[in-house]
Amino acid sequence: MSVVIRTNTSEKVSALSAITQPNQKGYAMKHGYEWVCEEFDYEHFNDNIIAELQSWRSLLEQHDTLMWVGADVMFTDWSVQIEYAHTGYPITMAREETSWWPINNDVMIFNNRPETFDFIDRMIKDFDIWKHYPWRMQTHTWNLIQEEEWVNEAIDLLPAKEMNQHPNKWQLGDWIIHFYGMPLEEKVARAKEIAELVPDGNPVLKVKVDGGRPPVL
Repeated sequence: MSVVIRTNTSEKVSALSAITQPNQKGYAMKHGYEWVCEEFDYEHFNDNIIAELQSWRSLLEQHDTLMWVGADVMFTDWSVQIEYAHTGYPITMAREETSWWPINNDVMIFNNRPETFDFIDRMIKDFDIWKHYPWRMQTHTWNLIQEEEWVNEAIDLLPAKEMNQHPNKWQLGDWIIHFYGMPLEEKVARAKEIAELVPDGNPVLKVKVDGGRPPVL
């Protein structure tokens, strides 16, 4: 089974990527996955997102499974394999579960199936509809889940703890941590803490603690 992990970075988030990328690459290497990173200018999101989606499509044509993760995502239990972490749907997405908004598209698994390509093509086709939405692709995806039966049947929404845990709820043993909804400086600080706590993806405490307890994440 051919699996690729795809992420992106930019000059603005370079300090964060310097921490998260070794984690992502180490996890990919452990399981024999390919790891791909591209530059993406979030300051001009609408000018670049169609090329990004086309890149996902092209990469998925070459692999059985594509996992998309943002630059603010780290794998914290490397024993979990991507091919066994989802339920076999064409697409697996993660819930947020920290506020009222239900989904997050910075952690997704795409299987090489016709429904997946149909979904990516639909997002490209509907760009003029969602380009001005709040959260853009996330909002349109949620709308399609409600309005289109085939989209609802193609996408499995996993609980946040299984694939998209927020730092305020993260615990040792969780597969993935996602530093969303916080300033960049805080993302960097918390990513450094995680890198020290699980440097090789083993969910065990490895930091030296002077005074009795580790730093609060």
